[in-house]
Amino acid sequence: MVRGHLIEVEAASIVEVASLAIRDEDGTTWSFDAMRYRGVTPSHLRDHMLRGLPITVVFHVENDVRLIDEITD
Repeated sequence: MVRGHLIEVEAASIVEVASLAIRDEDGTTWSFDAMRYRGVTPSHLRDHMLRGLPITVVFHVENDVRLIDEITD
């Protein structure tokens, strides 16, 4: 699990996130693939990014790729 501010959101469609990147409080950038994630929409995440609101990403690693399990505000 990691908490930080969004710095990039890529949409697969209007309702699906393809990938995202966040920066944690230590300045580390974390990139995630949303391959099977269905939940928060790209527009909701972009709103967080524009307003500077942090999110928490719960993830697991599969074949050296961080895959999103859950996103919370």
